[in-house]
Amino acid sequence: MPEYEHLILQIFISLIPVIGLYFSMKDRATKQENRITIMEKDIENLHEFKTSANKRLDNHDEQNKAILVLAEQVKSLGEDVRELKALIQNKN
Repeated sequence: MPEYEHLILQIFISLIPVIGLYFSMKDRATKQENRITIMEKDIENLHEFKTSANKRLDNHDEQNKAILVLAEQVKSLGEDVRELKALIQNKN
């Protein structure tokens, strides 16, 4: 019987580090999952930011094109005003 008790004691003593290692690894796995979840959320937020930034840049490009068209029209209008001024001065 003492050998049986000694065997049980040895098994129990050898299981303690294994159980400790199991809970330690389980805790690390949980922390890793939390970090991965945070990183996935950050990546999702960066994708949303990229999409909105691209949309804003596209809007700025369209606005710049419209401004260039308006600048050309103002330049043309200035030339027309000079021509009209010259015609009016010639008639007087």
